[in-house]
Amino acid sequence: ISVNQRFMFINELFSGNAEQYNKAINDIERCESFDDSVELMIQKYAKKLDWNMNSPEVKELLKVIFKRYR
Repeated sequence: ISVNQRFMFINELFSGNAEQYNKAINDIERCESFDDSVELMIQKYAKKLDWNMNSPEVKELLKVIFKRYR
């Protein structure tokens, strides 16, 4: 994750909360598959933080997650 991506994710997806972002990334790292990590992000973060799943920021995060598991 680049520095620019990190700031974009924190500001746009996590309402400026770096601690919550870091926890989410750690949660993703512990998942065993792409599907598990996406499910976790939707259930634990997207619903709670009211993400627009079609936003460029969410799509970018999904790309990062996909690269981690391919």
